[in-house]
Amino acid sequence: MDTDRQRLIALAERALAAEPDVIPDSVLYEWGDYYGDWQQPLTVHYAVTTPSGAEHRHQHFI
Repeated sequence: MDTDRQRLIALAERALAAEPDVIPDSVLYEWGDYYGDWQQPLTVHYAVTTPSGAEHRHQHFI
């Protein structure tokens, strides 16, 4: 299980590195459960800087 979590965190870090204007202090990792027919073990919440201010985004990693 720890190996899966480490893999997902590494994947999330690579995805965030490719996302422009991420506010580093805004990144939050949330471990989840099964929802319906699909699994959502990791949700990453973060904010990005936009011309109109900070914008919340999130990505799901399975």
